[in-house]
Amino acid sequence: MRERRSIPNLVTIFLIFMVISPWLMPSTPVSGTSTADIKGSSLVLNKKEVVEISFSPQGTLLSDMVKVWFEASNNGSSPTIVSFRDRVECINISTLKMLYGTPNPKTEVFGNTTIIAWDTVRIEAGGSVEYQYTAESRRSIPIVFNESIYVDGKLTCPKQVGKTYIVSANESDTLTLQFTVKNVGQRLYTGRKTITSPVMCTVTASLSDDYFSDSTSSPEANATSTSGGTTLFTWIMQLNDSVTLSFSAKVSKVSSWGSAPVEPITIQLKPLPETMITQLNDTIKSLGDQIQSLKGLMDMFNRFPFLRKEMGGGLEGQLGALKAKKADLEDQLLVIQNQKKPYDVEVLATTYNYEATSRIEKVAWRAGPEWAIKNIDVTNLGNTSFAVNGLALKAKGNQRF
Repeated sequence: MRERRSIPNLVTIFLIFMVISPWLMPSTPVSGTSTADIKGSSLVLNKKEVVEISFSPQGTLLSDMVKVWFEASNNGSSPTIVSFRDRVECINISTLKMLYGTPNPKTEVFGNTTIIAWDTVRIEAGGSVEYQYTAESRRSIPIVFNESIYVDGKLTCPKQVGKTYIVSANESDTLTLQFTVKNVGQRLYTGRKTITSPVMCTVTASLSDDYFSDSTSSPEANATSTSGGTTLFTWIMQLNDSVTLSFSAKVSKVSSWGSAPVEPITIQLKPLPETMITQLNDTIKSLGDQIQSLKGLMDMFNRFPFLRKEMGGGLEGQLGALKAKKADLEDQLLVIQNQKKPYDVEVLATTYNYEATSRIEKVAWRAGPEWAIKNIDVTNLGNTSFAVNGLALKAKGNQRF
């Protein structure tokens, strides 16, 4: 007698089928830094990308790293499962490192672009996930850096001992570090003239509180803070051409070799904020309104020769200055709008709600009558329907499903 195989519960088979049939679940790409509506959830995405460069006190490049952070918040009422696809340009993939518990992703490299992917990430309703990673950058640096160090006004050259940089000094001497950061980024022709793309910079310099006191900065730093026995100076700027920064301090202590340590300088390069485009558009519109008002005033004066003689020359000068300023801002806006921006995070929705209807027929088999599913119609609620025909699923007449 032929042994018959036991047939699993149809519901189990159907669920397994749903899991292993990815083509039944269409992926919906969602741009980063935006809100994505997914069935039962609403994802808010935010991404930041900076290039962090470190220079030694001798002016040599120590490191060039790209750091990426993004967060996805589920503001909906239901949990969701999604996949993330991030892209980053010109990195050494062998140095890619996940930070702060970020799970290891899958990676693919296409030319200068690396795709970093995390699959089936569950985000609870009202919850969020944060992913951070860093890698050595291979991008061209749009700045050059030069530093000069003075002790009591005399130029000195720091020495390197292992990974430490020191200068010879005596107690009560004044140490001054002066450095210049210059924008050497790509120059773009706007139709009127050639403009260098502006660069957003955050420059951080530090001194050890064990060796220095009474520190000052010039121009005054945007922020001065103390952390872990170190005083930090931070300047934040939009770098159009070049800037010279400096800070000074009294030497309060020296080593037994008559020296004091000096620290590397760190510079973060960030994309220009989108708010800058809005502000430029608003300023350009305001200048356009002023220009039209002046033109109207000049037309009125042209009707009265004596007024034109008294006032016309001054108005023409003002009109010319406003037109030149407006044209310069329009050039700057064009350059900013054409700057290459970091990629947005792409989100693929991988869970949907389904309903299914089926047509079941009684089939006469050799071993006796059984039930077989001839057709299943699977409907993705709110999206698309699919028909799955010819499934080799069957159940005994007394099975429940």
